[in-house]
Amino acid sequence: MKGKEKELENNVFFWQKLDTLILSSQIEIIRKKGEPSVDYPGLIYPVDFGCVKDTISAPGTPFYCFKGTLNSLSATALIVQADILSREVFTKVLIGCTEEECRLILKFINATEFQKAILVRRGIEVPSWASSDQ
Repeated sequence: MKGKEKELENNVFFWQKLDTLILSSQIEIIRKKGEPSVDYPGLIYPVDFGCVKDTISAPGTPFYCFKGTLNSLSATALIVQADILSREVFTKVLIGCTEEECRLILKFINATEFQKAILVRRGIEVPSWASSDQ
């Protein structure tokens, strides 16, 4: 984006650290693909939903995840979600998700008027300020 600042500086080292957290933990599935949401029974989970055990996203908050159909435990993307009813901002990781699954998850989360989310796709860029991950 010549002449403009980047909106997001994607950092390959961030994604490597996130993969390390995932690979060194267990994934606990809370809702299976096809099950309804507890809060919104009309919404059906498009992929498995759970949490990355022994990892928190904020003090006392589980690190939630969506597990797709790819045979991979790598982070595909992140969801950053704002919920005005609970007055919280959540970060959820998408693990082993196809592009179509990413689209369906984003649509699923944005389906209610009370919560909205953005998708941050995995990047491979090394930031200009970094020559290594040290």
